[in-house]
This record gives sequence, C-alpha cells and structure tokens, in this order.
Amino acid sequence: MTGLMTLNQFTQLYDYLAGPMGCNFEDAPDEPDGMTWDCDETLNLTREWLEHHHLDVETNIAALQACGAWCDCEGAT
Repeated sequence: MTGLMTLNQFTQLYDYLAGPMGCNFEDAPDEPDGMTWDCDETLNLTREWLEHHHLDVETNIAALQACGAWCDCEGAT
C-alpha cells in the first residue's frame, strides 16, 4: 500500500464517485439543488475504491475528512 493518493488518483476517485457506479450525480432542474444523487452518508464507496487501488485507506480517509469529506457525496463535490 502506498500513502496519500496522487492528484491523478484523486481525479479518478472523484470521477468514480460522481458517476453512475458512485453517487450518481444527475441534473434535475426541478430539485432545490438543481441535481439529484445517491448517498448513504458513509465513505464505503471511497474505502472500496482505495482498497481496489491498493492505497492506504486510513491515511486517505483522514486527509479527505480534513478537507470536509465525511461521506462519499462530499468527496465528489
């Protein structure tokens, strides 16, 4: 396992979380936020992605939380 993810890896994580296999962000003009998404208020998808890419889960989760990402949808916004 390696330490913190690179900028490229973060971009890949962001794309995954924002996409249909992640939080599935979609435009929804009729919604108050102008979009809809799915989130179970955990970092489970992020943890799985980090494990799959052989990255240090706890180090990266701590870094994401320090930036305000306490669930998967916050990691993609």
